[in-house]
Amino acid sequence: MTTEADKRRFYEAKYEVVRLVAERGPVIICTDDVQFMDESSIEAGAYVGSRFWGDTNTMLRCLYCHRTGALPPYSAALLDSMYAAGVVVPIHLPPLGPSAVTRLLADLDVPGGAPVADQVARMTRETYSSCLRRSRTCTSVAAAKSSLRSRRTRA
Repeated sequence: MTTEADKRRFYEAKYEVVRLVAERGPVIICTDDVQFMDESSIEAGAYVGSRFWGDTNTMLRCLYCHRTGALPPYSAALLDSMYAAGVVVPIHLPPLGPSAVTRLLADLDVPGGAPVADQVARMTRETYSSCLRRSRTCTSVAAAKSSLRSRRTRA
C-alpha cells in the first residue's frame, strides 16, 4: 500500500469481510499475543473494530489477549484510549498454574504434553525467546505449544 487511500480501501475491505460473516450469525474474533503485533496490524484491527462500536445489530465480539505490561507504547496508548471511551472492558486473568496446564494439555490430547506441563506453565508466564535462551528442553515445550496453536487454528 503506497497511499492513505490504498490503506483505507484495504481497511474497508477487511471490515466488509467481517461484516458479511457477522450477518450470518454471532462472531467472536480472538487475537492472542497482541504484544507481538506490529503497529500496522494494530491499526488495521482498531479501524475494523471501530466500525462496529455502537452497532447493536451486529453480533461481533472481540477478545484481545496480551501479557500485562508487555504491550509496545503504541498498542498500550490505543488500548488506554479504548478503555477510556468505554468500548473495551479489561478482564485480568492470572497465568494458569502447573496443574491447570496439565489438565489443559490432557484435555486437548497434546502428544507428550504431560511430561512438559511444568515447562509450558513456566514458559507461558515468560517470553518465548527468554525460554529459548535459558534451556534446550524448550524444544519439547515448543512442540507442545505448536500443537496447541494448530489445534486452536483448526477449531
